[in-house]
This record gives sequence, C-alpha cells and structure tokens, in this order.
Amino acid sequence: MLTEFGATIDRYLVTKSDDDRDYSYLHPSEFGGCPVAIWLKMTGEKPLVPLGANKIRLFDNGHFLHLRNQVNAKEAGVLAKDKVVSKENVTITIGSEPKSKIAVTGESGRVYHYSAGEIIWRVEKKKSKTDFAIYVGTDLAPYWDTIDHLKEGEEWWLVEVPLVDPIHHFGGHCDAIILNEGKETIIDYKGINDYGMAYEFFDRNNPAQYAQRNPDSFNSSCFICNKNMKKAKELTKHLIDNHLDKVELNLKYKIQLHVYMMTLNLNDGLLWYEDKNNQLVIDFAVERDERLIEKIKSNSLKMWDKIVNKEKPNRPTGSERKKFPCGWCDYSSQCWNN
Repeated sequence: MLTEFGATIDRYLVTKSDDDRDYSYLHPSEFGGCPVAIWLKMTGEKPLVPLGANKIRLFDNGHFLHLRNQVNAKEAGVLAKDKVVSKENVTITIGSEPKSKIAVTGESGRVYHYSAGEIIWRVEKKKSKTDFAIYVGTDLAPYWDTIDHLKEGEEWWLVEVPLVDPIHHFGGHCDAIILNEGKETIIDYKGINDYGMAYEFFDRNNPAQYAQRNPDSFNSSCFICNKNMKKAKELTKHLIDNHLDKVELNLKYKIQLHVYMMTLNLNDGLLWYEDKNNQLVIDFAVERDERLIEKIKSNSLKMWDKIVNKEKPNRPTGSERKKFPCGWCDYSSQCWNN
C-alpha cells in the first residue's frame, strides 16, 4: 500500500481471517476438494502463510454477491420461506463436539438448527421508513432479526439456511432455498473470473485438452469454434451465447449441492455461476442423484475415521491430482514437503 490509509485498511482486514472457522465438523463447500487439505484443516493444521488482506477482500466479495442475489430472488418472488410451528432448545453433536442449538420446526416439516443470536430475514408485515435495512443494488434487503425473537406462526425467508447431519458429520449453511419451476430448490452462488468461467467449457473427458488449458492460449480466439476475438474479455459472452451445450458442472460443486439436498431432504439443486468481471451468469439445474449421495455418505465416514485416528490420507496422484489446484492450495508446502 502507498498510503497509511490503505495500510490501516489492510491491517484491519487481516484480523478478519478464516482462522476462527469451526473445523470440528465437515463443511459441504470443502468436502469435494482435496482430501489431504480437508484432513489438515480438520486436525488443526494452519497454513504456513496466513491469509492476507487481498484474500479477505475476495471472501467479502463473495458474501456481498450472495446478499445481492438473495435480495434479487426475494424481490422477484422466487425466494422460499417457512413458518414456525415450534421452537425448542436442544443439544446436538455435530462432528466431534456437542452444540447448543435452537431447533425450529417449520411448516414445511423441516427442522432447522440455528445458533442463538443467528441472523434471519423476517418476512415483513409492512414496510416503514424507520425500519433498518441496507441498500443493495436497486432493492432494500428485508428486515433482519435474530432467530431468538422469531415466534410460532411467524414467517422467515430461507437464506443462509443452517444444516446439520450428526451421522455423516456435516454442518454449515446453504446460500438459500429458492423456487424453480414452483419446486423448492437448493441454490449455491459462485463468483468466478473470466478465466474460471471459460474453464467450465473445457471437455473434462479429454484430459489432454483440459491439462493443457492456458488462459493466454484463448485470449485471441475461441478454443471451441476458433472464432477470433477482438478483445480477450469478449470470450465469456461468446461462450455463453454460443456454446452453453459444452458446459459441464464441476464435480466439487455437484457434491456440495448433494450434501445440502440430502441434509435438507430436497430433490433439486441449482448452481449459479456469476462472472465477477462482467456479471454474466450461467445457472445449472441439478437433480438429486442417489448413487452420488451414497458415495458421499460412505466417503464422509471414511474421512471421519482418518480424522479421528490421525491417519493422513494419501496425496492424489496422476490424473486424480489434476482435479485439485495444488499450486493454489494454502497447504501445498506442508503437503508435498512432508
């Protein structure tokens, strides 16, 4: 940073690091990733290089991308809600530790396990200029409250929905439950850059092509149809306009959606890719796959056994390693030097 102001902001941001994330249970967003990285986090290993301010800004961008899109779903009338049937204080073991939770049974029949003080979006009865709200894009976010104040018969919007699976050791939150074609559907919002969006169009069944992908190699032309681009930034729009049939859902994200579906007992998921450079969007509908869910259940129990017994998983090798970005991983030094 060139100014004291910038340096002050950076010093503040590094205090917001991910170090306080609860790794006493498995996180759906990480479970489809490298097993060694998961094991290192779950056994208390810290990256050799701490998170910098730039990484915190990156995470914050993701949080506000979620908020903006959740607000848009609400205003468009396709955000799901539920009504409180009952509430009770419970103790539930998630992963390795018992947790005090507020179990909220909804009219849907689902039971949501919130932490005391957790923020919810209350379904407003009326709007008032004196009510607290935050301006996001062109719409006002709904009224925020804590789960402690929600009473029987009251409604709340299903954003940042908590989930727990004591048997398979999963915990966390999904971005939202929305309505797609009238069906309750889990949605997960992903912000990626131009190059990340382009990678989703590569043929993963062609390992040679996928391994050789290089952003510089498709700056001037489309790698699918060879159409020339005047500017590299035109590629994403061209791919979306002309080659949507070539997109493949990233397996890691498919696994994440299925953990949500099995835990919240829903049959449909939706992945929302948003290009952070131009806000172009690709959205995938994902139907529940019982075979994948059985594999997730089996792998989660195997991973948990390794965590409990301090038995480090084998590093991915060969074609398996290509699935994981070792060069970008915060744990690459600890993993490959030991």
